[in-house]
Amino acid sequence: MDNYRRCGGTLGIRSVAAFAEHPDEQTRKEVARALRRLGAWVELREMAESDESERVRRMATPTIARPFEGRLTDFSRHVAGQVVTPHKHPLFVSPEVNLSQGKRPKPRWLLRLILERIHLLVQKHSR
Repeated sequence: MDNYRRCGGTLGIRSVAAFAEHPDEQTRKEVARALRRLGAWVELREMAESDESERVRRMATPTIARPFEGRLTDFSRHVAGQVVTPHKHPLFVSPEVNLSQGKRPKPRWLLRLILERIHLLVQKHSR
């Protein structure tokens, strides 16, 4: 099973999911573990609903993430605030970097919108 964990994407998921009904419980348990790492929630749901072993069904059942608000509140409780200086610093770009290739950057207005949203969320939870 170790090699199957390293192959991702649809092919990797199909390769691992092929063992979901293997007669050996240990194998099915490892399949559930590998599918969880691959993020194969459809296949895991099928295993969680139909596997004969309670242990495998439990491993195949996805855990529900805590709401973002709660995680952000916990995070902001344990992080000290940082003073940000208003000085602008020039960006250093190495002469060895080829800037002619690659994707176009996101527009400034979109980045500003994202940063403002993050700033508001952090401000709200640091009080």
